[in-house]
Amino acid sequence: MIFCFVRGRIRISPGLIKPRGNMGSESLRQYRMVFSGRQVVQKRLATWLSSLLGSNPTVQKQSEPPFPVRLALVSSVTAICTPSFPAIGFVNLSLRLFLTDPSLRAKFSAWIGSIFSIAFYTILPYSYEYAPLLLPFAIGNGVCAGAAYSVLNWVELVYRKKLSKNWLIAGGGIGALTGLIAPPFLYGPIYSGLYGIEGISSSIYQFFWYSPLLAQTSVATGFAAGLAMYPMLYFPIHGISGRDWKSFSGTILLVTATILYELYSTNDKKSIAPKGGYVNPIDVPLINSILRYKAGDGGAFGTYSLTTNAWLGPPSLKEKGETISADVREYQKPTIWSSQKKHTFDRQILSFLYEYIDVSVAEKNPDNLVVAEDDRTLQKLQIAMLQTDCIADILLTGEQGVSLVSKVPEKLKDYGIVFHEREIRNLRSASLGVNLMMTHHLGYLKNGKSVASMEERQQLEQWIRKRVPGILLYKSDEFEGLRGQSIESQLEEKNWKPRLTGWQEWRTLREKEVRQIVVNGIMLTTGVLVASIFLSARI
Repeated sequence: MIFCFVRGRIRISPGLIKPRGNMGSESLRQYRMVFSGRQVVQKRLATWLSSLLGSNPTVQKQSEPPFPVRLALVSSVTAICTPSFPAIGFVNLSLRLFLTDPSLRAKFSAWIGSIFSIAFYTILPYSYEYAPLLLPFAIGNGVCAGAAYSVLNWVELVYRKKLSKNWLIAGGGIGALTGLIAPPFLYGPIYSGLYGIEGISSSIYQFFWYSPLLAQTSVATGFAAGLAMYPMLYFPIHGISGRDWKSFSGTILLVTATILYELYSTNDKKSIAPKGGYVNPIDVPLINSILRYKAGDGGAFGTYSLTTNAWLGPPSLKEKGETISADVREYQKPTIWSSQKKHTFDRQILSFLYEYIDVSVAEKNPDNLVVAEDDRTLQKLQIAMLQTDCIADILLTGEQGVSLVSKVPEKLKDYGIVFHEREIRNLRSASLGVNLMMTHHLGYLKNGKSVASMEERQQLEQWIRKRVPGILLYKSDEFEGLRGQSIESQLEEKNWKPRLTGWQEWRTLREKEVRQIVVNGIMLTTGVLVASIFLSARI
């Protein structure tokens, strides 16, 4: 079989089969019948392929969109209408119960208003409000309806019967088939594949097939929904005569795609997760954030995220992060009902499933977990990094840095952080040792030698860490969340030029401190002795 494109249409090349030798009249008649049948099949197959490629002149005259667009319209509209199926199913189930029970049938006229009120004023609004929970169902219904329409389209083109304009077949038939196949075979696997819920596929399958009433209600609901959607899809699928499908059906397809995204995406405006169990992905970096001093930036402060290892913006963001973190910690606290710590997610649907359906969701989606560090740990890291940044600023800007750092305690009061004057004095004196340490450390790394002995460097490092506990001196001190934030990394990043400082200056400072300690000790001892003598004399 040979196909060729002629003027935008698929045609079958002539002379495909030729009779051989002498044939009798009966044989020739049978040959013509077979050949005629093959021609019919070949022409119908060519017409179907032309329709798939959008090259059929008849389709173009009717302004009918190509098959991929029609398929997308059927699947997308089915997915959009999926949240309405519970309401239709409730009406269907109620009618079955009332009409089959003689005692309830007598009360049917009194209850019919209540049934429709519950269905369309309660169930329907809630179904669309919590539509993200129905995303696997929408995908299953869309896939099944699209597959059924594909088969219908193939049968229609091959056998020359316009079945798509039959509302019972194209509407109710596709809907009933979707209600029969999608729930037991597609809902469970899609839910499990998207969210990692174990056992849901077998549970839905068994519940569906071992409950005849549920299966019948599902098929009837699909049939009714298909009939309702048929007029909605008639003109988008068949087009409007004299109007290009791109301006009509194409526009409708774009609108349905937008509605799908808005309907099944989750955001803070329609929360389905418990408070503290979900954090917007945009706000996740704020969870473990601290206030830092920007070294070499004129004494400015900023919010830094330990989650993303990056600066976030102004200090006000830290306050927002503290509010979110408080909700997360409150949610994750063990309760009297459970001693296990709960988990928070950056996706609302996962938080909902974890809270109400299956706790194993946390194990299956580790990348979506949100961890909030203990408040004391964050405060400790915040003080350590403020001290680290202040010393880095002194080394980078010299006397200007000393002047700016001296104003840090007063500025930190605005953010509710206490930074004592004693700590500032320790930073000033420690900066001398850090300057000396970094000068020789970086010189040792670059030149392969150091003018100081290993013992002297160890003594200097111990002296610095005693004055400023928690300081990040070297790259080896860095950890996850503070990579590239040590004094060594900050100085290298800004091409620091060291101030020439000798070891003798540090030794002089050490000796001065030792003398001060001795003097303080003598004064304290003398004071204690004088007080003891005075008390003894009075006794």
